[in-house]
Amino acid sequence: MIVVRGTTNYAVNLDSMEAYWDTCQSPTGYLKLLTELDGPVMAHLERHPRMGRNFLSRQAQSVEALARAQKLAALLGTLGTDAERAELREYVMTDYLLLYALAGDVIYLLAIQHHKPLSFDIPL
Repeated sequence: MIVVRGTTNYAVNLDSMEAYWDTCQSPTGYLKLLTELDGPVMAHLERHPRMGRNFLSRQAQSVEALARAQKLAALLGTLGTDAERAELREYVMTDYLLLYALAGDVIYLLAIQHHKPLSFDIPL
């Protein structure tokens, strides 16, 4: 059985999205996100934890992207065991991208963002 855990950064991302939708005076935008997360997204991840694409398999297109990828790879080294190396995966939702780490039977939700930004911003 897969266990799904949110990280502090993931919670901060959700808080930022809620604040954004509040400033737009459209709380249904945030409710739509939560409904998608609590419904199909979590169900899919629990049944098929590797369904997201491998985030680190894409070749970095800049020195900055390479440096971030190396930091993320180091972060993965702190999860899981030597026998089961953690994987960094990206799940494409309707309007959002969800970055998660799969370590054994645990999924760590690392970050979530709208499709429009160019990269994830995770304090490392």
